[in-house]
Amino acid sequence: MMTNEEITAELTAGGTTESLFDILADAGAQLSPMPDRFRKPENMITGCLSQTYFGWARNNIGKIYVYGDSQSAVLKGVIYYLQRYFNGVVYEHQIDKPTWHYDSGLMEHLTPQRQQAVLQMIDRCRNLYGE
Repeated sequence: MMTNEEITAELTAGGTTESLFDILADAGAQLSPMPDRFRKPENMITGCLSQTYFGWARNNIGKIYVYGDSQSAVLKGVIYYLQRYFNGVVYEHQIDKPTWHYDSGLMEHLTPQRQQAVLQMIDRCRNLYGE
């Protein structure tokens, strides 16, 4: 599990918008393939031009695992970092709401459709961080 501060530091390490997108694309390339059983309408992110799926599940010992996939390299990178933020957290332990997407400056460089996709993914995890 990574903190907001650790993810922000990783995303801003290059110091430019171009490096931010490169870091996200490289991270997205590391995503494991999403199991087909999760490719269903209720896991689709709406309003984004790129087909994107996102959700989370709890295993039999209560740990959270985030899954997702997108046609967009940037959104795949966002999914990768949401996995790094949430995966392995015990469901009953509330954690802080993700802020790294704002803290890194990512949101100000995304199109409105991609901003909505990021916010939808984070919103789907809201009961993991106490909202």
